[in-house]
Amino acid sequence: MKLSESPFGSPCFWRQAEGKLLMWELYLQTIDSKNSPPPRMNGKERTIPEVVVIYSQCCPVCVETRDFWRGLKGELEFDYQEVEVAAEHGTDWILKYSIHSVPSTVINEKVAFVGMPDAHAARALIAGGSLQTGGL
Repeated sequence: MKLSESPFGSPCFWRQAEGKLLMWELYLQTIDSKNSPPPRMNGKERTIPEVVVIYSQCCPVCVETRDFWRGLKGELEFDYQEVEVAAEHGTDWILKYSIHSVPSTVINEKVAFVGMPDAHAARALIAGGSLQTGGL
């Protein structure tokens, strides 16, 4: 397995095994952060799932993952946000969820997928399934 630094000068690295790109990884020091309260709408807890994709611009798997969630947004109802790791607020997300690899998908305040999500599991989660059925 080969570990190489990204040519883009960002804090990402990629692993290759037998010439195939496996995953981009971030090597960051993990520190504890405070959990924010659940989002509220009209004084009640939200029932619409919230999906956040944490990605890097230098990651080809991240492009596929973002395209996947954008397409799914056209099929199912959920709030969607993309967070670039190099953005000013990207570090906050990385630290809050102890992200070590991108792409990472956070659903309702929990890391649900690292890497490209399984389509069936992602649909099940958005439809109200458990994170144990679709995530890590």
